[in-house]
Amino acid sequence: MTNIQQEKVAKMERKLAAVIAAHKTIKAKLMTSKEKAIEEKSLAVTEAKLQALIEYKASKVFEVEIAKGSTFIFTIDFDLYKARVADFSQESM
Repeated sequence: MTNIQQEKVAKMERKLAAVIAAHKTIKAKLMTSKEKAIEEKSLAVTEAKLQALIEYKASKVFEVEIAKGSTFIFTIDFDLYKARVADFSQESM
């Protein structure tokens, strides 16, 4: 190969190396952009869920459900208490 051909090959190799480096840089930026978009979407979904939870907890429906649940648990506990007292009374006799 002549010097001119070697110089052309070397010049083309340098250009190819520059193009590959630019491609890698662009690819890295694209990946960063995708990751950022995914993170932003995830944050938006989390914020929406939090807002829905806050609104639900402030609603009358939630208040009624808490009251019903509390009444149910109180009734179960009271029935268990009565059964224990009855067992204790029978054992004492």
